[in-house]
Amino acid sequence: MLIRMIGKGYIGNNYTPRENLWKGLPPSETDLMQRYVEKLSNRELLLTTTTNQTEMVSSNPAMLEEMQMLINRTIDDFWEEIL
Repeated sequence: MLIRMIGKGYIGNNYTPRENLWKGLPPSETDLMQRYVEKLSNRELLLTTTTNQTEMVSSNPAMLEEMQMLINRTIDDFWEEIL
């Protein structure tokens, strides 16, 4: 999900509706994705805002280094608490 968001340019002030993050997933995966989105938001990996009563999310540019660690499969204490 993080790779897809970064690849589509959802970084900083470029937001996407939160529900787009699990759009197209089977219903059995939706709840899990929603929980992870909440965890990533709580750890400030995702930025959130509300526009026209729609919750929007974006990758936090200040946390790109942490995201790169996950992409590289370098799991440190930061990621252990999330995963």
